[in-house]
Amino acid sequence: MKKSYKKSYRRKPKIPFYKKSFFWKLLAFVVLFFVLIYVTVFCEFFWIKNINISGNELVDQKRVLDVVNNSINAKSIFLVNRVIIKDNILNEFPEVYSVNVRRDFPGTLVVNVMERNAIATWCDSSLESCFLIDKDGFLFKKTEPKNMVLISSNGSFNLEDTVIDPEKLSELNNLWQEIKDVGVYWFEINGSEIVAHTFDNWDIKLTFNNLLSSQARVLRIILEEGIIEEDLEYIDVRFENRAYLKSSTQGS
Repeated sequence: MKKSYKKSYRRKPKIPFYKKSFFWKLLAFVVLFFVLIYVTVFCEFFWIKNINISGNELVDQKRVLDVVNNSINAKSIFLVNRVIIKDNILNEFPEVYSVNVRRDFPGTLVVNVMERNAIATWCDSSLESCFLIDKDGFLFKKTEPKNMVLISSNGSFNLEDTVIDPEKLSELNNLWQEIKDVGVYWFEINGSEIVAHTFDNWDIKLTFNNLLSSQARVLRIILEEGIIEEDLEYIDVRFENRAYLKSSTQGS
């Protein structure tokens, strides 16, 4: 007779859930989560207590501070939306080119503004409505004519308009640096044509269609030769390597 044998199995003791590593990891995560919530939302130590504004010269600091305060959406420095603050400042102040907002823990918000640099004054044809203009051709502040490149043009324009190609504006600025010592104080633009007015009541005719630096060089040669007449009306250097002088006594 065959005997049958059965294996005997020992049942493993059941480990309580609170002794499992998974439970403690989960508990640690939950505790950490609520600690973070408390620190980022309710802990007064990390609430915004100071706002430092720097970099402003053209814009009023109190006005910038008001915009920042109105843009803060939470007391906690962790929850403040820096993008909203930046966008609101840029929208409110055309004079501001860029904004950097950073957190200085535990409770200080640092706002640094970079303002636009004026390289010229842009006016209408009557020189009555003038704006500061930056290197990008952007009108950012109403002003009076200043001791810098004065440019006028026909047509209508307003604050925050871009009125001229940056390369052309740079050319004009360089041209002024080269010829301002002959008394040039005002560039009048009409399309591609330029008239440079001088304090001695004679003009220089130029054009964007040729390099302004080349036209300035031709003008320099004429001035160095000393053939300027007292009744000079204008010097025309719009044609390559040539200059034409017209006096008020000559016929048109």
